[in-house]
Amino acid sequence: MRQKRIMAVLFTVLCLALFILAANLLVLHRNVYRIPETAVEDLCRVLADEGIYLEADMVPRRREDGLIYVSDGSEYEEKTAVLLTGSEIKSRFVIPEGQLFLHYSGDITEFTDGFGFHYRHASLEPEGVVNHADGSLQVYEQLTEGLSPLSVSGSAAQAAMTFLDRQDEQLQRNLQIETVIASVHGYDNGRTYVRCLRQIDGVEVTENSVICVVENGVVTEAAGKWCFMNFAESYTAQLSDITNILFMMKRTLAGIDIPNGRCMVLGLEQCYSLYFLAQNEGFCLIPCWRVKTDTAGELVYSALDGTLYTKMEEITS
Repeated sequence: MRQKRIMAVLFTVLCLALFILAANLLVLHRNVYRIPETAVEDLCRVLADEGIYLEADMVPRRREDGLIYVSDGSEYEEKTAVLLTGSEIKSRFVIPEGQLFLHYSGDITEFTDGFGFHYRHASLEPEGVVNHADGSLQVYEQLTEGLSPLSVSGSAAQAAMTFLDRQDEQLQRNLQIETVIASVHGYDNGRTYVRCLRQIDGVEVTENSVICVVENGVVTEAAGKWCFMNFAESYTAQLSDITNILFMMKRTLAGIDIPNGRCMVLGLEQCYSLYFLAQNEGFCLIPCWRVKTDTAGELVYSALDGTLYTKMEEITS
């Protein structure tokens, strides 16, 4: 009888120890992989004191690791030019902030700093249509003013995707890289205008925007900023807490004039941004956070250390 009581006590003690261990492991897991609620509440309160308003529900609670993709940047322009045109380079010229290649096919490819590029088909008039390496939304709206929107899955969109994905055939087997059709407009003298964006791992690559001009199913011109990626390796890195990123945002906004002295955070989105390596050794894509505001534009911060990557852009109505 006494032995049964001792066994019952030992069983109770064992269950209690297991419960305490499980509770401690749960707390440890939450502390390691999740941001404490008190930290988010303190963040929102501190931001509000500075006139920056953020809904606590918008702040992700999970701590995450991220992938960094490192590119082989050797002869980037030459390799890209040949793959885009399917033709070897006949002549090359130095232009302000970049290079221009004339191909045996008659096509012209032009590359400038910051991944700006301009492609012109041999059949196109020398002055071109887009006439500068800018794939921004403002330029696209100017080109397509008054034109009717078309299907983003139509033949013109497919032609633009095929053209921009010529770099990615081997890459697609290892990475989830996707060219996204933002919008399609036409026709104007038989031309269709296609605006393209890029995603990797399901999130947008910042400052990758291209306008393609499609005529008779062929891309005759393309201009904008686009990273024709050829990654040599990738590795995992621990990301900074989003609360740290938002504290960095507070410091950024403290140094500028905010209209009416207040700013509302409208959205937080993960994205990727290009980062140039030292001594011209190529570039890489690193995880970032895009912070959208109502009065201070959009800010993109490195998710690794909180570095501000973009300049402030005022939102205009």
